[in-house]
Amino acid sequence: MLGETVQQEAAPQVTPLEAFNLVQANLQPFTKGIVGKPSNIQKPSLAIHRPSCGTVVRNNEDVKFKKIENMTWEISERFGKDEEMTLIIKGCLQFRKELEGDPSHLPFPQNSCCYSFKAKDEDQKNISLPLNLLYHLWDTAEGWSGACAECGAESVYGIGCGGMLSSGGVMGHCIACHQRNFFWVGGLTKTGRDLDSKILNSRYKISKYGYGMCFRGEKAPIYERLRDLGCEDLPDACWLLDHDPDDASLTLSK
Repeated sequence: MLGETVQQEAAPQVTPLEAFNLVQANLQPFTKGIVGKPSNIQKPSLAIHRPSCGTVVRNNEDVKFKKIENMTWEISERFGKDEEMTLIIKGCLQFRKELEGDPSHLPFPQNSCCYSFKAKDEDQKNISLPLNLLYHLWDTAEGWSGACAECGAESVYGIGCGGMLSSGGVMGHCIACHQRNFFWVGGLTKTGRDLDSKILNSRYKISKYGYGMCFRGEKAPIYERLRDLGCEDLPDACWLLDHDPDDASLTLSK
């Protein structure tokens, strides 16, 4: 029956992202080519439950997957190994004492955060994800550190978050195997509310949301700061010239 949670031992097991993709694929034939909201068209009944419910319902058909009590990191297959990011995070951890509390709001080098920030005690707005806020999230927030889905090491650190209308979460990086991970939260607005609740006790708050874009953190400031502190394991200087496309982007065809 629609909406019921069904427990079935032999049910096929899929990840949360696979379950979401099943729902999206089911809606594509219906929505393709439709402009506006015709009153005579009845959309199929649709309800999505995250893994704690054990069921995804689409068009009165139950798609079961393995019940998961706590959400975990998943491998982000869009990205390859990134050893340069590993070196930057390790440097930030090694020199945390010197970097923590930096009044310049030292930005973390990323292209995956759809939010900008404001320091509560200052007028400065639209600060790209600051390293000091990441220290706070790494220490206190679920979904911002944890075990890698690839190698199992407790070495994943969140480096940005955001999303689109109905999908999004935290982008993480494993400093043990260099694998990019993803922690599901929800769409852009839900991910923003989740982030807002986790930074209440920090000196920052969200300033702006960016749909189909990100607030980039430039590479040079933290690279130069780590170098000045004596960090010996840094990416080659050519890394500063690489301009990776935004992880969160929206492209409209002509």
